[in-house]
Amino acid sequence: MSEIPGTTGDVVWQSSPPGSIYDYIRVASFSIGPDGLIEQWSRRAAGLFGMAADEAIGRDPVDAFMPAELRSDGHRRVGEILDGKEWT
Repeated sequence: MSEIPGTTGDVVWQSSPPGSIYDYIRVASFSIGPDGLIEQWSRRAAGLFGMAADEAIGRDPVDAFMPAELRSDGHRRVGEILDGKEWT
């Protein structure tokens, strides 16, 4: 984990290349890879979801954050997005 020089310390990222957009976004955000697993995680996401980057990275976001009764639909929708279908 690294801090960006000249910031107040509230934008810290783990598992993102130096100079990526994730260094500058000041909102809770994360990204998933082509396998559907979380690849990048912000400090603000950690605050919102109550999960540190080392706990979140590599997890399935649907399983981690959606109620059990919605997971089937969540997995279907993520699969469609990863297949290139438009999310409407």
